[in-house]
Amino acid sequence: MSEFLEVFGAKTHNLKNVRVKIPKHKLVTITGVSGSGKSSLAFDTVYAEGQRRYLESLSTYARMIVSSINDDTKVDEIRGLSPTISINQKTVSSNPRSTVGTITEIYDFYRLLFTTVGVPYCPEHPDVALKKDTVSSVTATALSAAPGEKLYLLSPLSKKAESAKFSEIANEVLEKGFVRFMIGDALCSVGDVEGPDLVP
Repeated sequence: MSEFLEVFGAKTHNLKNVRVKIPKHKLVTITGVSGSGKSSLAFDTVYAEGQRRYLESLSTYARMIVSSINDDTKVDEIRGLSPTISINQKTVSSNPRSTVGTITEIYDFYRLLFTTVGVPYCPEHPDVALKKDTVSSVTATALSAAPGEKLYLLSPLSKKAESAKFSEIANEVLEKGFVRFMIGDALCSVGDVEGPDLVP
């Protein structure tokens, strides 16, 4: 991979067919008088083109999360450009819940990064990685069970069930057309008079 970022024929705003070669893996500062095109080169050319390429690699849903970008950059060619993010000067929000991540919108990129490459683990079983199951994977698991082996396909009840009495939970389960449910590790039935000790 090239050790330089090369821009050919940048014409955004005040830039007049500018050609520049910027070293990678370095802290580079662009200086100049007011109106010389510093921001046009950094944000409206290099960053805009990098973000456009980055968004093209994402799914349609992911593109909806990230803020929209401007029209195509006015540049002949950019070589050695990787997906980019930028932290621009912005008016500080008065919202007490705002952070550096939300103000600069870098939080959106982190969220996409961790949902794409991150591996979540169960907080109660740190050795168990969580994954999304498909209909086919659930079906395959059910069909792989040994003859006579019992399987439980569970789904959470409504939020109000977390603080409900046992009889109220049993009635809700029955109304949904089921007769068995689990509270903690205990298997219960709608015909039971009372539930496990952890339920009031």
